[in-house]
Amino acid sequence: GGLDKYISDLAADIERALSDRSSKSNLKTEALSFLRILIARHPAADFVGCIERNGRHVLAAVADSNYKIQAEALRVCGQLCVVIRQGGSVAPPLVPFVSGMYDA
Repeated sequence: GGLDKYISDLAADIERALSDRSSKSNLKTEALSFLRILIARHPAADFVGCIERNGRHVLAAVADSNYKIQAEALRVCGQLCVVIRQGGSVAPPLVPFVSGMYDA
């Protein structure tokens, strides 16, 4: 924990790293790894806005041609399950993300 108040700022930087077409695979892998660890170390409720912003980029990374990016994106999806199912039900803003994650 400890980065709770910076999650929205970090989400913007993660989005930029994942959506940049010219970025190297190492940057995407590191951004996904950072996101996974960030989710694991902070309360799930803090990440609803982050998932709304970065969810489609994570799902796109699952379909990437680089196997390292795919593997890390799938690990992030595993951590996102905790956020999506917080409190025993799907957080309402994340309902559209569930079907995309299921297809991944």
